[in-house]
Amino acid sequence: MSPKPSELFHYTGPDLEEPGYTTYKHLRDDCELDCEYLEECWTKFKQLGLADPDFLARFPAECPERIWEMRLACILAGWGIDLVPSPRRGAGMDYGIRLKEGRTVWVEATAPRSGEGADQVWAPNDTLLFGAEIERTTGLRYLNSIAKKREQFERAIQAQLVAPNDGLIIAISGVQIPLTDHQTPGEAPLIVKVLFGLGDSPFLVDLHSGRSRRGPPMPRPSFRKSRGSNVPSRLFLTPDAGEVTGVLFDPYGPKNRPETRGCVAGHDFIFVHNPHARVPLNIGQFGEGQEFFIRLDSIQQCARAEKAPT
Repeated sequence: MSPKPSELFHYTGPDLEEPGYTTYKHLRDDCELDCEYLEECWTKFKQLGLADPDFLARFPAECPERIWEMRLACILAGWGIDLVPSPRRGAGMDYGIRLKEGRTVWVEATAPRSGEGADQVWAPNDTLLFGAEIERTTGLRYLNSIAKKREQFERAIQAQLVAPNDGLIIAISGVQIPLTDHQTPGEAPLIVKVLFGLGDSPFLVDLHSGRSRRGPPMPRPSFRKSRGSNVPSRLFLTPDAGEVTGVLFDPYGPKNRPETRGCVAGHDFIFVHNPHARVPLNIGQFGEGQEFFIRLDSIQQCARAEKAPT
């Protein structure tokens, strides 16, 4: 029996040099069930009217980024969130969330790679050999992605593709960076640390009783590059990034999405609210995952109860 025709995985020509093509080729040739899932996402994405005119043409070369953009839209729409396209397809932001008061929070999805040189995220065989170094380099990748998307949002304002009082959600997928699903027990996820300038939490030992407890996290106002410069990591502790409503993070890609583990779509999402956002979202507005926000000078976590798989 010949395979079903595929709109997404149509390219069968010579190998492309772009990094995303490796993921494309692996899915196309070895992951039939995942391809079927992604074709279903593509059908929904088209029905939502959010795809760029060149989405299919660019899909083989930009596979991880395009999958994340499409998959995220399908999950948000499934939660009943009202999504709107960019006023000029293929320019501006990926799509927007239309709020009840008429304002729009634009979503820009990105799937950063592990980088190059001395600041590359290096984890041989996905083994956590150098935890502090992996955290440093991964933090730098997140901060670089956030900075680029803020610049893109400013260009969209200048081009009048978004309104100056609109908001921005930067949606980061960790699928191309090793060990982004790793989290030290008792610690906040790295994306939270990056945005609020938090380091590790030390263990405190009472010398009389011998009892130990985890203390508050140490401050980490920046991540140091290998060449010596520092990249600030307290973006959400100042009003300087008021255009950013929040950062949404997902460590997984389509192959190990929550649905394959008996959980609902979006279960692994982490949304970090910006306390200085000019267009904030309500706590609990998203349907699944965890949310982190500041209340009374402390970082609070909103974790939803598990739902039985349907």
